[in-house]
Amino acid sequence: MNALPHRRSLAALLVAGTALLAGACGFSGPTTPASGNHAAIPDKVSKPTKISFWHVYTGGDGATIDALVRKFEAATPDVTVQAQYVGGFNDLNKKVVSSLQAGSPPDVTIAYPPNVLEYVKSKRVLDLTPYVDKSGVGLSRQDLADILPNELRRNRYSTQDGAYLSFPFAVNVAVMYYNADLLKKAGISSPPKTWPDFERACNAVKALGKTCYSANANASTLNAIGYSFGASPVTADGKASFDAPKWKDTFDLLGRLVGSGATRLASSGDAQTVDQNEFVSGQAAFIIRSSRAAPFLSKAVGDQFTWNAAALPQATNTDRPTTALYGPGLAAFTSDADRQLASWQLIKFLSSAESQATWAKSTGNLPIRQSVATDPAYSAYQKEHPATAISARLVAGAQWEGALGDEGIVAFLPQKLRNSMEDLEAGVLSGAIKPDVVQSQLQAQATQMMAAR
Repeated sequence: MNALPHRRSLAALLVAGTALLAGACGFSGPTTPASGNHAAIPDKVSKPTKISFWHVYTGGDGATIDALVRKFEAATPDVTVQAQYVGGFNDLNKKVVSSLQAGSPPDVTIAYPPNVLEYVKSKRVLDLTPYVDKSGVGLSRQDLADILPNELRRNRYSTQDGAYLSFPFAVNVAVMYYNADLLKKAGISSPPKTWPDFERACNAVKALGKTCYSANANASTLNAIGYSFGASPVTADGKASFDAPKWKDTFDLLGRLVGSGATRLASSGDAQTVDQNEFVSGQAAFIIRSSRAAPFLSKAVGDQFTWNAAALPQATNTDRPTTALYGPGLAAFTSDADRQLASWQLIKFLSSAESQATWAKSTGNLPIRQSVATDPAYSAYQKEHPATAISARLVAGAQWEGALGDEGIVAFLPQKLRNSMEDLEAGVLSGAIKPDVVQSQLQAQATQMMAAR
């Protein structure tokens, strides 16, 4: 019953990328054009040019991508785009890595930041910085200011002198979905804003013979709960920080929820959907999932019961709740001057306010452009989809699951670590591992894996 693209299907992404690109020793950055070399960039495409664009979108999302590409081609008649669905993120990553080995990568691809850093080893990732900065080709200060600050930061790479090796495209946040009718039967009039309130709500729901929180063991969910306590998986300089006291609070909460019998482990990773199924069937009061799940839940629940989204409960009551933020960007690869410019033009178009408004209201993804909030069509969409509207308001206070500095990404969580986080979280949620044990295990594993990146 899952109509969502799977971030958990990233499970082998970095492993595959590291293995296949191992021959490209050294962490060298992109070389063409050199950062800041505006003269190497033409003002316009000099001849009819065809570029390839690999993505992961099917169904309605794929139709929206195709429509946006057609609109881009109409506005840029010298450029033809061959947009191609190549599978989920795992399949896409493998194909990109193989194409880099063969010397024939796509011109543009959807990619998460950790994957981009693996692709950099091929020395074929196009540095977008001079394109962004060049007058008449790039973006104005007003345009850049319109893009969510954290989205710009997590598509720059401090290891590459703050270069834009990818560019913002899609953003989502972790949110709590709740069954308002079930809560009402339990005597609860609104979703809990703090974890103590959540635990009290769970006791009331349990008394009805229902599951309070149908849990999905997921690294992003674990980070989101950690953020709500003031914890973070990494320090500002990129070191593992699961030994922090706030992480003890996080795991103790999970232990209490399981111990009370109000919470159960339903599934692990985005690809498993038992938790969503239990929510849709009215058997669970709460699930924590991506904001991207809202359109799916809307169709699946229908008029069975009243539901909505809310911020995750926080350690204390606050007007600025936080959560986890994630989503892929757009990366390009070096070729010739015309294809590189055409690639940037497509990326610029897809990240524009107009395209983002179309993308957001057609797919349920959140816009990377702040001005989309005032777009009449998107405003109407939010009124019809209150869960998405609530999610959009959480983006400003959300945190990316890594370390960001002034020049972009300082450190990210390796996929092996994310897998370990999910396994250990599942251990706590199943009652197999004690909370105090999991914290020390996770810190040890994270320290080793972060050092081996």
